[in-house]
Amino acid sequence: MRDRILILLFGDLGDTLLTIPALRALRCHYPRAQITLLTKEIPAQIVRPLDLVDDVIVIDKHVYDSPGALRSPRAWLYLWKLWRRIRRFNSDTVVLYHHLVTRWGTAKFAALALASGARERIGIDNGRGWFLTSAVPDDGFGARHEAEYFMAVSNLLGADAPLRLEVMFSDADRRVAADLLPAGRFIAIHPGTGWYGPGRRWDPTRFAEAADTAARSLGAIPVIVGTGADREAADAVLNALDIAAVDLVGQTGIEQLAAVLARCAVLIANDGGVAHLAAAVGCPVVTVFGPSNDAAWRPLSGTVVAADLPCRPCFYRGFERGLPNGCATRECLSLVPAARVAAEAVALADAQRDD
Repeated sequence: MRDRILILLFGDLGDTLLTIPALRALRCHYPRAQITLLTKEIPAQIVRPLDLVDDVIVIDKHVYDSPGALRSPRAWLYLWKLWRRIRRFNSDTVVLYHHLVTRWGTAKFAALALASGARERIGIDNGRGWFLTSAVPDDGFGARHEAEYFMAVSNLLGADAPLRLEVMFSDADRRVAADLLPAGRFIAIHPGTGWYGPGRRWDPTRFAEAADTAARSLGAIPVIVGTGADREAADAVLNALDIAAVDLVGQTGIEQLAAVLARCAVLIANDGGVAHLAAAVGCPVVTVFGPSNDAAWRPLSGTVVAADLPCRPCFYRGFERGLPNGCATRECLSLVPAARVAAEAVALADAQRDD
């Protein structure tokens, strides 16, 4: 019996959204099971409103981000309290939606899975999954899309569902988006990437050129979106634009950003969570990929633009993490022309309007 299922999920925005179909499959297949999610704050924020789990345990993953962190008595106290809480859940099944990329990461996942006391432990195995009782073979990054890997994990438990992204936002979020973007047609621009892998960022002047061209063709207003961490990249785009734009960087949470994207004709973005958020709300998205692996992380809808180079991807390739910042020259990004990105954006926006 699988009456008490513990899910381990520690990705950020994009990874979480790509896991939603697998979580939906699990919830539908085991409607009476008590499902608890052990996660970080961002995944909790996305998953809670979707009624996919019964309880959420939010942890501070950074307490043990490296072996050195365990020198702190505070870290051991935190882990002891976490162990007690996990153990009290008395799970019979643990589901891990992650690759086992590093030895330290594997050790952390193994400790959490074994601490649960669950006799059944399910995940993705690249040869390091000694603690798993059943696993999907890891054929390397890009051998399958990440959403397909996660669904394959749910398949091991007899669960299946379409690969359809979901995100929930409220009427209040819609009203905020309507106030931020009143009447008109808008084209969203996300020139950031989040905190990890800043080497994925396309040149801001190229973003500005693509935004200018696409906005003029569509009769639209550019809208720059992102968090406060994207401020520098956003300012560079705003300074390079020839036409006036709306600056919403740092002004929206995830739900409000989702509502904003739902009002836009198209999004032009780097590889990152915002591209997946656009796909989840039905906003067409053109994603520029450089060092990162589009076979693994491309949005489930929209268009990818990338240079055809034999050296790419160099970030999450095969079984290794690779180069989060790419190589020194990052030709895979510098060779992506703004005109092509703009043309793809116009085509997607026009097709959406025709539908």
